[in-house]
This record gives sequence, C-alpha cells and structure tokens, in this order.
Amino acid sequence: MNAYLSTVSDIVVSIASGLIYYYIGLKITFLILFSISVAGGVIYMAVPTTNIYLIGTMVLIAKFGVGGTFNIVFLASSQLYPAVLASTVFGICNVFARLATMGAPIVAELEKPYPILTFTILAGFTTILCLFIITPKKPIKWLSIND
Repeated sequence: MNAYLSTVSDIVVSIASGLIYYYIGLKITFLILFSISVAGGVIYMAVPTTNIYLIGTMVLIAKFGVGGTFNIVFLASSQLYPAVLASTVFGICNVFARLATMGAPIVAELEKPYPILTFTILAGFTTILCLFIITPKKPIKWLSIND
C-alpha cells in the first residue's frame, strides 16, 4: 500500500510542481515545496502517535515536497544555466549528493526523532537558501558552435 500511495503522490507532485513553477516562478515554487516538507517533518515530530496510517501520511507529506523540488531542479536548470553547462552542474551536484547520501544509513538508524529531525532541519535550511536564488531577467544567451 505504501508503494502505491508513494507512486500516486509522485505522479501528482510531478504535475502540480510543474504547473506551480510555470505560473508562479522558480523561487516561490521551491519555497512552497520545501515548506511542505518542513511541515510534514514538524507534524511528524509534534504529533505523538503509533497509528501507522497517520505516520505514513505525515511521511508522505514530507516526501511530497521533496519529490516536487526534485522535479523542479530538472525543469529550472535551463532557466538558470546555459545548456552546455547544465550537464556539468548536474554532475557536480550529483557528486555532492552521493557524498551526503553515504551518511543516510547512519542517520536512519539513530533513535527517534533524530532521523526526521535531521530531515526537517535540512529541508528548513534549504528553504532559507531558496531566498537567495537569483533568476535571470533576460533569457540566457545560449552558447553555440558559431559563438
């Protein structure tokens, strides 16, 4: 059941985040989606429950925001970087993401509430970092062979 709900959530967030990005813009979309993740983490820590359905719902809310931001990273890369640099940017970010992911099993095995607290702090930190995104006013001059 978790796999089905997670898949439906990913489909919904992929469509919704793309529409939000198209109509509202990059910075606000990131703020909204990361705020959803922070809210899911805070609710998870604030509500003492052993109800597996309620816990699953709170984790799904947190995952919903992260899934949307993952989608927006791919959509917005062409707005922030010229096409010839986008693959390099993804490669560099992928290296740092893999390095950070090496610590995930250690954090996941910590005593409750440290795993979700770590997630919430990181999501909150990235929410603040989104305020510093600078989107270009003019379209990016695309580099080509003729330049």
